[in-house]
Formats: sequence, structure tokens, C-alpha cells
Amino acid sequence: MACNQVQFKGVQRPSIPDLVVFINGIPMAVIECKAPKERAQSKAIDDLLYYQNNSEKLFHFNHIRVGIARNAAAVYEAQEVHYSDYRDEDLGVLSELLAIESTKQDILIWNLFPKNRFLDILKNFVIFEKSKGKTIKKLPRYQQLRATNRTVSKLKEKDEGGVIWHTQGSGKSITMSYIARKLQAEENGFENPTTLILTDRIDLDSQISDLFVNTGFQNVHKARAAKHLQGLLNNSYGGIITTTVQRFMEREEPQENTEITRKKNSEGQIVQTIKFFNEEQKIHS
Repeated sequence: MACNQVQFKGVQRPSIPDLVVFINGIPMAVIECKAPKERAQSKAIDDLLYYQNNSEKLFHFNHIRVGIARNAAAVYEAQEVHYSDYRDEDLGVLSELLAIESTKQDILIWNLFPKNRFLDILKNFVIFEKSKGKTIKKLPRYQQLRATNRTVSKLKEKDEGGVIWHTQGSGKSITMSYIARKLQAEENGFENPTTLILTDRIDLDSQISDLFVNTGFQNVHKARAAKHLQGLLNNSYGGIITTTVQRFMEREEPQENTEITRKKNSEGQIVQTIKFFNEEQKIHS
């Protein structure tokens, strides 16, 4: 349920967000709307920050905060620096539905707030990372949301992997954590597979391993060598394994593509392994 102009008790005066999205009476999203004028999006963000400080209880269960102003739309995580423009493409369906050209505001609402998509974000894409003694809430960028769901759909429908192109700083590691989370979810039918993450740098291997541990994944292992990896794959049911390609220079035939394999472990259970290759273009150059 979405309600407009609801008043919430505040420290200074009542907070009155433009729109609040409720699920079973719990405020899960706050949307601030502005007329398309100069600094409209910045003003929307300023208001959201004010509501957060003035009416703290409103945000105890909140997951998504949005500032929109017709041709500007941003999803908010915690501090202003973490507001991110939502740039997912309009595939024509929305414009056809509206009978006019869709705006960024339309595209954001269309992509984030359909019932199934909104619940999917709440369940699978809101992560809490422990860092330097703090717990930081992180939401997906539009490309992470799209890449994760397309990857899982392809695995379910065609039982094969593929390539996700990323630019530097676009959140590759977090995208992998989202994919791993959905692969482990019982309702997706992958039977809790073992996930192998292969990189070409030791520092990146440590970064990814730490990310998985700090975002709540259990059974995370760093493979030290090929023999250690073999043991982990034989016995680690539903685990996360990270390692570097340099560990396996003694292999006669290096892996060239993403693979999905299934075999029995030492306990007779069927183990499915899905492998991710990070920065693979460097490995094969």
C-alpha cells in the first residue's frame, strides 16, 4: 500500500514524506517527489536526510529511499554520497502503457515497485556489510539487479552460464554476492550449490572472500592450491570457495569458460558447482 502525505512524529516537527510504501503496515520505502526545477533531485535528497534525522523510527524497517523529479530519479542507501541514479532502460512497454515518452521517474517506479520486484529486492538484494566496526546497509545498483536476475534466469532455463561485462568500480564483487545469495535460496531450486569464485589477483581474492564473510555468508573458504580446492569441492556442500588462477599453473589444461558441474561428495550427496571468473579478460590475454 502506498500513502501520501502521512505525518510521522519528529524531534523538531512532524515529518511528512510525499509517499510511503507499506507492507503489512510496516513502512518499507519512502519516496520524496519534487517539481522538475533546478536542484530538484538534490532538494529531494536533502528532505530524505532530514526525515531520517528528525523521525528515526520511520526508518527502523525502511529498505528503500527514493528521490524523484520527473527527469531525475535516484535510489538512496545511507549518506548523500551513496545516492545513485537509476538508469535502467525503458524497453518500450512502459511508454506504450503511458501512451507518452517515459521519464526517468517513470522508469524507476516501473522497475522497483511492482509487487514481485519490490519483494525480490527486500529479500535478496539488501545486504548488511560489517566494516571497521560499523554495519553498512547496501542496495543494488540498477546494473547489479539486472545482471543478477538475468544470470539466475539463464541458469534455471538453459542450465548454462555466460559473461557479465562490468566497468571498473561498478560493483563486480557485490554482484557476485547477490548471485550467490539467490543460488543458495531454496525456492530457486539449485539445491544449495557450491560457488567457486576465480580471480587473477591475490588482493582481489582476499577482498572478495572478506566481502562474503562480512555480508553474512557461511562456509566461506580460500583455496590455497589445486589439491586443497579438490578437497573443498568434494566435501564442501553449499559453500563459497575463492581462489586465484595462479594457484593452478601446474594444470595441463586451464579452464576457459564458466562451468556448471554435478557430482557426488564423500557423503553420497549430489553437489552442484557454479564457477564465476572475475576479470577473465586479463587471465586469457
